[in-house]
Formats: sequence, structure tokens, C-alpha cells
Amino acid sequence: MPLTILISGAGIAGSTLAFLLAKTGARITVVEKAKSLLPHGQNVDIQGSALLAVAKMGLMDQVLAANTSEKGSQFVDAKGNPVALFPMREDSAVSLTSQFEILRGDLAKILYEAAEVHPNVNYLFDTTIVSLYCVSPKYEVF
Repeated sequence: MPLTILISGAGIAGSTLAFLLAKTGARITVVEKAKSLLPHGQNVDIQGSALLAVAKMGLMDQVLAANTSEKGSQFVDAKGNPVALFPMREDSAVSLTSQFEILRGDLAKILYEAAEVHPNVNYLFDTTIVSLYCVSPKYEVF
């Protein structure tokens, strides 16, 4: 009998977990209190192990297509003159911006779309967990 898992939240972490666990044969239900995916949020820099995870999930093309193409950041004075420059440095962990930057909502959508096509994943929007109970004496509810 396949493992049945409940995930609370259809954001970046919830959809990533659903995608990965479904590949093991588990049956996944993701509940989200919002009526739909939340399309907003700050930019997300994808670096290091996150970049490796995106590549292993086969989602690099989607991330590249949604890349903000930011070339860096700068502070300007009241007249608009640059006073501090922070250019994007490829393959650098100390850069303030990344070669792979994506809007949070775009990343959440990419991960949701990758997970929800799997036959073992079911999303329930406008749904909140009210209580949990244990159906097996082997497991404790926390």
C-alpha cells in the first residue's frame, strides 16, 4: 500500500515536496488556504544546492524562461546618480544577486505545474487543516 501524505501549503516548499515524494509512489494531497496560487512575492535567487535541485527535477528550461535577467543592483542618490554598485557575478556565492533570479510567484507556478500533472498528486485550494487524528497505533500525532 503506497504511503499517503498530506502537505499544508502549495508554495515553493509544498510543491517541491509533492513533486519529489510522488516520484517515490506516494499519494500526495496538498492543501492550500488561498483560493489559488499566490502569484506575488519578492525575487528569489537560485544558487548552489537549489540550482542543482532545479536541474535534477528537470525544470531548468522553465526557470531560465522566467529568469528576470537582472544584471545587478545599485544604490542611487536623490538625483539618481549611482553611489554603490552591486553587479551580478556569475558562479559567485558572495554576489548580492544571482545569474538565476526568478520572481517568487513564477517559481511557485513552475513547481506547482510540475507536481500537479503527476497522477499521485492532488491539490485542494481554499482548504484548511482543522484537526488531525491518528488511524494507526504505530504513529503518534504531535
